[in-house]
Amino acid sequence: GTQGKKEILSSHNQIYTVKGMVVDPNGKIVILSTGNQGGKVGIRLLRLDSTGINDAAFGNNIVPGVALHLDSSATAFSPRQIYLYGTGYIITGVKEGSGSICRIGTGGQLLGYIALPGFESVNKVTELSDGTLLIGGTGGKKVRLTRMLADGQLDESFGNAGIVSADYFGDNTTLVDLVAQSTNEVWVLSRIRKDLNGEEMGLLKLKVGEAVAIRGNSTQHLDVFPNPVDRYTMMVKGVTEADNITFVDLSGRPIPVSTSKMEAGSMRLEILGHPKPGIYFLHVDSPKGNQVLHIQVR
Repeated sequence: GTQGKKEILSSHNQIYTVKGMVVDPNGKIVILSTGNQGGKVGIRLLRLDSTGINDAAFGNNIVPGVALHLDSSATAFSPRQIYLYGTGYIITGVKEGSGSICRIGTGGQLLGYIALPGFESVNKVTELSDGTLLIGGTGGKKVRLTRMLADGQLDESFGNAGIVSADYFGDNTTLVDLVAQSTNEVWVLSRIRKDLNGEEMGLLKLKVGEAVAIRGNSTQHLDVFPNPVDRYTMMVKGVTEADNITFVDLSGRPIPVSTSKMEAGSMRLEILGHPKPGIYFLHVDSPKGNQVLHIQVR
């Protein structure tokens, strides 16, 4: 560009809304947006070289560096985000009411769409070290996860017929983010809509295709207030004196706490030693099962 800036203009027949971008190992920038031309809608991709010049080796349009993949509004793909994958690109979105992904080749060519059974939306993807692609989304008020092999096929051995589903005690659960810890372990951050009064945050840990809720396997419903914690003291509702409570950091190291009974079914918990701000876990083991609650200390 000029003085480190580049203005990207649309022509009258290419109206678009920018959705995201990626930068490949060669420094080329691919910008994803919606496309609209001749009454058709869908995907518009623009690739620039490292100096900000349109890459003429990319695309299928009269404008150098632009790839358009459009369809009628009833069947068009609605893009959400773009990711590098292999030598090409993966775009998440919705097609015909179903959560889907779109595969794009290195030159901007359309390789195909994959509709994901049970997905209403596809929110995030992350590539694992073995070359497979973990795909996360939401459907039926649950977090949905599936895995795509390097050849572009869904892995039917993953979870239950290729799909892992999880929620939190039936609450409306929406996937927010995916982070791969290793080849076989992935953290899933979720937003949980409990009722009309608000939401809370939840974590899932995915291990070798099996999801384990950080909220645990108990039929006992617990609440912590406040969370995040500012003054190292919180109230835990839904516990009894018979429950075993431990507080640990991300490495599993125990943090000392003191507890005192309040009203029936509630307990005051004080974190001793004033640990550093960060993410911690409150383990509650009871005759009804085990739970682990995500606690943020500020």
